[in-house]
Amino acid sequence: MNQQLLAGTNSWLIEIFTERCPPGAEIALIAVGGLGRNELAAGSDLDLLLLHSSKQANAAAELAQQIWYPIWDSGVGLDHSVRTIDESLLLAEQDLRVMFGLLDQRYLVGNEAFAAELNLKTLELWRKIFFKRLPDLIQADRDRHVTFGDLAHLQNPNLKESQGGLRDLVTLSAIAKSWQVEVGLAKLASAKSVLWQARSALHLITKKNTDLLAQELQRDVASMLNYSDSDQLLSDVYRSARAITFTYNQAIRSATDLNDSRGWLTRRKATRAPVADGVVLANNQIQLAMNYRADHALMLRAAVSAAKLNIPISTEILIELKESEAVFSWDDRKRELFIELLATGEPLIEVWEALDQAGIISMMLPQWDAIRCAPQRNSVHRFTVDRHLIQTVVEASRLTTMVTRPDILLIASLLHDIGKARLEDHSILGANLARDITTVMGFSKLDQELIELLVRHHLLLPETATKRDLDDPATVSLVTAQIKSQFVLNHLHQLTIADAQATSPIASSNWRLNLISQLVELVKKTLVGEPLPIEPELDLELPLNSHGVGIAISTQQDGYLVTVSVPDSPGALAKIAGFLSLQRLAVRSAKTKTIANRAISYWYVLPLFGEAHEVDLLRSELTRVITGAVDIAVQLAAQENSQFKRTDSAAPTKVLFPEVDSNYTIIEVRASDRTGLLYRIAATISAQHLDIFAAIVATYGATVDDVFYVRTKEGARLSPTQSDLLGQAIMAQLAIG
Repeated sequence: MNQQLLAGTNSWLIEIFTERCPPGAEIALIAVGGLGRNELAAGSDLDLLLLHSSKQANAAAELAQQIWYPIWDSGVGLDHSVRTIDESLLLAEQDLRVMFGLLDQRYLVGNEAFAAELNLKTLELWRKIFFKRLPDLIQADRDRHVTFGDLAHLQNPNLKESQGGLRDLVTLSAIAKSWQVEVGLAKLASAKSVLWQARSALHLITKKNTDLLAQELQRDVASMLNYSDSDQLLSDVYRSARAITFTYNQAIRSATDLNDSRGWLTRRKATRAPVADGVVLANNQIQLAMNYRADHALMLRAAVSAAKLNIPISTEILIELKESEAVFSWDDRKRELFIELLATGEPLIEVWEALDQAGIISMMLPQWDAIRCAPQRNSVHRFTVDRHLIQTVVEASRLTTMVTRPDILLIASLLHDIGKARLEDHSILGANLARDITTVMGFSKLDQELIELLVRHHLLLPETATKRDLDDPATVSLVTAQIKSQFVLNHLHQLTIADAQATSPIASSNWRLNLISQLVELVKKTLVGEPLPIEPELDLELPLNSHGVGIAISTQQDGYLVTVSVPDSPGALAKIAGFLSLQRLAVRSAKTKTIANRAISYWYVLPLFGEAHEVDLLRSELTRVITGAVDIAVQLAAQENSQFKRTDSAAPTKVLFPEVDSNYTIIEVRASDRTGLLYRIAATISAQHLDIFAAIVATYGATVDDVFYVRTKEGARLSPTQSDLLGQAIMAQLAIG
């Protein structure tokens, strides 16, 4: 498809030029940039240079108009220039984008000798100024990576500009043409093809020159490219981006090291310093000692040394060590080295990637293959499944002094999501896989059971803390039914913290981590036989106005904590939720309780615009809402109508009634976030003549998970019929646009 388009475009351009340019003129039409690289998609612009001698400047200017107008008239995008060789080289020396375009030049038609001269002089100039422009090249790419993110982990990746995208391949090609660094572009042919085909399909589907593989387009792109589903497409795209990023980082580091060593002050005889048995440090790289005995233990020692020193290790050395033995088998020493590697912290990320690119992770942990580059469809996650596990290990390495068995914590962190990317419950499947893996690794039976338990219940603490009322004794029982000792609880707590910090700032907000810590303390009390507090004390220090309304606001690390105290009355929670929405305060999480005839609530909010209002103004406006001076429903409807219409989420709304031994009926609502959502749910519950005793609100990216503890006016749990009617009422309310 692309080759036909390219061949047709080449012929068309040659025909346009030939019909208009007199024979023998010192003028040539040259393809640069993407067209020069023979890369042309349906929506691509044409990058063309009309090269001419200085004495034919006027003729070239006239010819340019005759060539450009047919292209413009066709509707094809055009990036054009008319220059002499000297003008081209001068601009290339000053502007890296011009230089990169010329490095990819391809002669189309006209004076071929003239074009060949430009090509030769461009390469000579680039090799002369490469080290001088290297810092600018690195900074430009770094800025682009920050702007467009890491392609290998984005749910809506930019196939061209993101880190690991097609633009990085252009940089690698330029580095290779400097003749200073061995890049290995041939190894990236498959990765380039995957990204290029995805981009071409994107152009055909959208009929636009776009590089953003948005979620709503992924299914169509996957279908056009014969993938089974969009997840398979994304996994392939992520895998390709990872390979490009890995090669890119190696090339940049090699070029930087070479540049740093060019000064006479740094020129000295190379030394080889031993850092481990069979491992030496030479030329700022991990290398193997002379007359070493290659085996898989040496492979792990080299990896540990690289991570501890934060020094790169070449893929070639790793592959050599991998192939030194036909089969990998675990023993006590290899297991110890592996755990030592996991404990190295941040440098583990790069070393693990090197091991993975060399095929060593698959050899040691075959179960890893299923999660490699597997996309996370929950927007709260910032990494793919495999990369999230490594980040969790990094976070856990900072918590190893908090537990008595750091090795158990590190292995559980590595394996807690090993069951993902399959159709089964990932916690249950992951626990089974963890048992198999730790058995092969040689852990004791007791350690195997402990790691299996941690993997099976790695979501127990966060889901309980953020979806259940901590003052309900049944909440603590949910945990103690599974966790029987403080030893296990402590390890599970640290695993939970590491998992949350590796997931995203949303998952590891102070609010959520504090809820988890509160739950852990309550569970500890139960495990040692201490009584739990029967009823929380009312915060009497909150000042109330004449209407009994109190409000306080404090700045948190990443938002605001709003504390509200109002007289308990039907619909109080709905009114407060509506009030916060009217104030453009997005609720990220919240808890509310009815205590001593007062509704006490704590709201963690983020202002949609600017900063939160002054507390006096908030108190005044809240009083008007509570006293009925403001019609919340009317105000929210007006606010929602003034906003852009939302697009429907692919995930349907769900209303659940978890079976929990509690004095209350628990309602869990999962839905796409929108203006006034919490108000709608709470108002619907109140309209059913039910009391909301407690509510726990959590927002994960674009999805909310709200839990309500409700009872009838008589203080009873809801009957099955009442639950069904309430569920239908909530679904009907949320279905309204």
